[in-house]
Amino acid sequence: LLRAAKRNNFQIVKKIMMCGVFLEEPHDYFCACQDCTDGRTEDFKVYTTRRLDTYTALASPAYISLTAEDPIMSAFYLSKKFRHLSEIEGEYKQIYTALDEQVQNFTLALLDQCQSSEEVKAVLSGKPKKEEFYSNGGGPRARSANGSDDNDYVGKDMMLPMVYTAVRMDQKKFAAHPQCQAQIGELWYSGVPFLRYLNRFAYLMLAIPIGMLCCPVLSALYLATPWKKVSRIVNTPLMKFLNYTCSYLTFLILVVVAKLYVRHYIDSFSCDQPDTMAYVMTVLVFMWIIGLIVEECKQIFGSGARDYFASFWNVLDSLMLSFLLASFVLEIVTPFRLHEVSDVLRLCRSLDELTYILATSSPSIDPPVEWDPSWVPDPELLSDVLFSMGIILSVSRFSFIMPANEALGTMLVSFRRTVSDIVKIFGMFLLVLVAFTCGIAALYAPNTCNTSTFGSFSSTLNTLTWSMFGMGSQEAPQLDLHDDLPVYSLTNNPGKTSGAATVGRYLYGIYVFCTMVVLLNLLIAVMSNTFQEVQ
Repeated sequence: LLRAAKRNNFQIVKKIMMCGVFLEEPHDYFCACQDCTDGRTEDFKVYTTRRLDTYTALASPAYISLTAEDPIMSAFYLSKKFRHLSEIEGEYKQIYTALDEQVQNFTLALLDQCQSSEEVKAVLSGKPKKEEFYSNGGGPRARSANGSDDNDYVGKDMMLPMVYTAVRMDQKKFAAHPQCQAQIGELWYSGVPFLRYLNRFAYLMLAIPIGMLCCPVLSALYLATPWKKVSRIVNTPLMKFLNYTCSYLTFLILVVVAKLYVRHYIDSFSCDQPDTMAYVMTVLVFMWIIGLIVEECKQIFGSGARDYFASFWNVLDSLMLSFLLASFVLEIVTPFRLHEVSDVLRLCRSLDELTYILATSSPSIDPPVEWDPSWVPDPELLSDVLFSMGIILSVSRFSFIMPANEALGTMLVSFRRTVSDIVKIFGMFLLVLVAFTCGIAALYAPNTCNTSTFGSFSSTLNTLTWSMFGMGSQEAPQLDLHDDLPVYSLTNNPGKTSGAATVGRYLYGIYVFCTMVVLLNLLIAVMSNTFQEVQ
């Protein structure tokens, strides 16, 4: 059976399996059972060869087709396992990579065998088709009250389960297959099929401003009359995406305006009669933030905390909402607390009086609030810092719109992979930086009074770090030679200082060459290779 499966001989594999013979999957690589321990001890080559032969047979399309109830899911599982084993058993990485390619191509071949959209939907949905109803013995197919066919697949308005599984298990070839993409496109444009033939990105750019105005009206219409045709269109995936995009963009504009332009209205909470605009902005901002937090909580409960935090975008959303919520809470709480403890603000009655007090007060006359304990940070400063980090993440999060365009989507993927390349190259940069910092700092240690750039380890590290970005000075290695400045030297050789400066100049030049020429060009080459792979 092992040899027949390795050669993908369907007939022989079938006949042998009819006799009740099956292959057993090898144990985990780190298994410590008696059989695995004895196999590794007796002959490690025989042990690993047996494992490779077994996995090769298990990856055979003939064996998968005859043994698996769901061949596509079995292929997904094997593909994920082969990628994991290629990382553990590095010496056999090429073999496991080839097996991974084999099982992925098997899933693509299954999709190629589909002759109609019904078969593709059956493969991708994994759900049985509803019973077809005919009227008057073979007449036209019956239609439901809302006009939809009775043979629609269960959960058609949801993401196809097999596609979702392929994305989670990193089966990019399967998700990118034309048959799969066609079904995703049909599902995406369901309800508004005429938009499929327009320029997607141009339509998106035109739809966002209009959607920001129409989204509240359409949402209210959907809540009031969910059975209407317009409401069903609003419930389609594309319209949901547009509504979310418009809502998120409105949220960004709202928080920026609330923090930068109407902040003084929120400060009026320190008065006896806060301004009406303060209540309006506070309610709007907190409603939006709480709504987004509830949405994230629903995702956690739906997919689980482990799967939720495995996504980079979900982590970004959590940090963004945490920073913004903490910032606006401090922005609201601070005026109330100051109204209680400040004698000046306690007399304030309106926003105009608060503006006058803040404009005419002087720190020498009106001392600031004394914090106890003293290490407590200023709440306004802390609020501004949290808002700065939150708004940076919020605007960066808006990049989810980029995949709507093929070119921008490719650039987004390239950017994410380039960041990982930079992190890898940064290790080499750090190694070179620390090595030259230690060497140059030790060279200039006896002349600490004669130099300000290499006088200590910290100053040397600072100088070399900025030199890495082209902001270094050519005169950095030079020493300030004065007779009144002490030099730590037992030999008291007058040529020692000039010799140290000469050697330091050479070391500094070698460092600049290594970082600015060698490593920088290496980084550019790696980034170019990454972009080519994404393309």
